[in-house]
Amino acid sequence: MIRNLLRNIVILLIASVAGFAALMTVSLIPNHLISDHLHDSVETFEREGYRPEITRYISSKLDNFTDALMLETAAQEIDENIVNKTLLSYRYVGVQDGKELDPVETFIAYYGKKDNIEFKQSTYARYWHGYLVLLKPLLVFLNYFQIRIVNMIFNIVLTAFVFLKIKSEINIRTAIMYVLMWVSLMPVVLFCSLQFSSVFYISTIATIVVLTGKLKKQENALCFFLVAGCLTSYFDLLTYPLITLSIPLIIYLSLYQSDDVKENIKLTLLISVTWAMGYFGMWVSKWIMASLLTDKNIISSTFQQIQMRSSNVVDEQKISFFAVLAKNLIIFLKNPAPWIGIVYFMYPLFQEGLHTKKKGIHFSMLIIAAYPFLWYLITMNHSYIHAWFTYRELSISLMALGCMVHPTS
Repeated sequence: MIRNLLRNIVILLIASVAGFAALMTVSLIPNHLISDHLHDSVETFEREGYRPEITRYISSKLDNFTDALMLETAAQEIDENIVNKTLLSYRYVGVQDGKELDPVETFIAYYGKKDNIEFKQSTYARYWHGYLVLLKPLLVFLNYFQIRIVNMIFNIVLTAFVFLKIKSEINIRTAIMYVLMWVSLMPVVLFCSLQFSSVFYISTIATIVVLTGKLKKQENALCFFLVAGCLTSYFDLLTYPLITLSIPLIIYLSLYQSDDVKENIKLTLLISVTWAMGYFGMWVSKWIMASLLTDKNIISSTFQQIQMRSSNVVDEQKISFFAVLAKNLIIFLKNPAPWIGIVYFMYPLFQEGLHTKKKGIHFSMLIIAAYPFLWYLITMNHSYIHAWFTYRELSISLMALGCMVHPTS
């Protein structure tokens, strides 16, 4: 127990230092190498605007707001030392007639060279912004629209690869459930919004690693899921992070399940707690480093945000957990994929019942299926306001229930 805890702390420290070093390294890329592609990206934001919807459903809404913020943070055209740039994540905010512009308006104004707009410095220090490790080098060669194309290709190729790998290593039914889970995420939005891509790639690559069969030893699995939690905290801006734990864990249990119910539950909870240690530990390490190495009290301001985002108050009105759940479920169920998935795993349930020979995995899958609901409970404010993207956590429940009903061998 103590040995495992010390190992996890060492991995966390290494991950934090490595993450900091990687961000400092990419911050050394001169802005003149990416400025042309930032200017070329203005047209896309002018055409699409703030948060366009691809279809009439809110689940198809793109997050151009955050993508513009990410591009502005990649530029950081501010005269500051490298440590402050890395830890405080500077960007410009446009001001017109005393009113702050949103990131899309700011991006268009700054790189579209609009007049009568002033710019002030702003920071976004509570997140690592690890996506910059990939985004800034990409901007040397590609503009925003071109990055979307590359993103789409990688998304489709990796999903197809995982489908074939699951079919080979587990069975076709589980592979179909994986595709239905992917469709429930609204892939066309993942193609276009960089904001929603980070956790998808972490989850997908983690699933591929699980499918290689190299994590059969429990100690290796625990270290792996700890790192997955660290990477999620490093790259993500609080979108649907539980997918990086839950989907690889579902596949892991499908591969290495035991007939012992208690053993499966114990393993599920142990891996989940280890992932959470990586996720929250990596996040806390950023706040501590930023507070110690800069003149900003990031810890204090972050805890204020946590208090607000976990509260049950929105616009000075109290909300219930059921209101949060209902809002996310309504958006989720407007996508046909969950309904297809429900029919797909309910049919054998009525025909054959649960496969008793695989009963050891049933309770573990039920626990994983409940994770989105737990997330909504502890992030009520956030999950209510941002239900248009937090609904994606429910894809976990779809996958878990499907894999609980269908046999895995």
